[in-house]
Amino acid sequence: MILQRDRTIGLEHWRPNSVLALFVGDFALLGIVVGAQGVLWASLMAALHITKSAFGGALLTSPLMAVLLLLLGGHLSAMIGKKRMAVLSLFLMGIASLILGAAGTLGGFLAALLVQGAGYGLFETAMNGAALDWERATGRRMLNLVHGSFNGGAIVGALAAGAMLAAGWKPPGVLAAVASLAGVMLVATLCVTYPRLGTQTITDIPGATLRLMIGSTPLRVLSVIGALGAVGESVIFLWSVIYLRERGASPMMGGLAFSLLSSAMMAGRLANIGIVRRFGLKASFYVSGMGLLCSSILLLVSRGLAPAILALGLMGVSVASVLPTVLTAGAAFAPKQTGAISGGVLAAFYVGLMVTSPTVGVLADTFSLNVAFLVVGLSGLGISWLARKAT
Repeated sequence: MILQRDRTIGLEHWRPNSVLALFVGDFALLGIVVGAQGVLWASLMAALHITKSAFGGALLTSPLMAVLLLLLGGHLSAMIGKKRMAVLSLFLMGIASLILGAAGTLGGFLAALLVQGAGYGLFETAMNGAALDWERATGRRMLNLVHGSFNGGAIVGALAAGAMLAAGWKPPGVLAAVASLAGVMLVATLCVTYPRLGTQTITDIPGATLRLMIGSTPLRVLSVIGALGAVGESVIFLWSVIYLRERGASPMMGGLAFSLLSSAMMAGRLANIGIVRRFGLKASFYVSGMGLLCSSILLLVSRGLAPAILALGLMGVSVASVLPTVLTAGAAFAPKQTGAISGGVLAAFYVGLMVTSPTVGVLADTFSLNVAFLVVGLSGLGISWLARKAT
């Protein structure tokens, strides 16, 4: 059953620039969380005495929980509102950081990832849906900007975490600092009015988001592209520092390298604004796909630390624009269902993360991370092939 609820508010009731600043800060916080954890994964994996395969399997917990909530995204965002979802997501991300810092066993590690996955699912639906609403209200594009701020946050998070570890901090202290930042953004979110324009479609059936994505050929194609884009992002955010540490990088160097990769992704997202404006969405997908293929080949043949960082940087530039481009393209097909679109696209993205993490872990234990990273090249080929059907 589909219900309609009028939630139109006049533009005089909200401040677009203040909302944009908040969204930039929220995505930057998410980047700080991911960046800090990207540097800490190697230390946490060593502390828990688990193999790469077990680590990759454990990381399934977070995206699995996120997918369950993302598939309810259209229903939740319409019924309780994107702002309430955002507040709850920030609370859960802060709690997850504290649990992760206190985890001394694999069970505690999994519990932290479960709570974090719930926070991610709510955050992704609320924030991306609200960002699409902002674009509709103002007629301006901002997804690449806010996703770029995520990468800016990742730079800060990685550098700060690396410096803290080098200065003698333990992972629990670093994660507690991250949790405090989540609390600051939670308070800031309470003070801002989100844009809500037009009649919002409310579905009282949990599977409505899934049916929306499956029922449209372009949305199905975009969902697959989003899932393929997750492959490169998984390697950058979950495996890059582990890979570089295996090659002799220090914790501080790992943090610096992670920040450079995040800088590459931020540059890729900002450059994508011009590519889409001048050449269109398909061109953006083609550029991303070919860049991912080339980066995986370079990683396979690279031997030193510097060439590996350069190859990973190319991967970051290439994959950065995939998700925001998919979201922008998807919103054009259902402009009054931004919660469902963001939830559906990001559910596919998180499924891609779920598949990539254990796949890379098993291939790395069986062969090497160089060989495992070939899955990124395959994803790039898939993105390029599907680009012609995407819009």
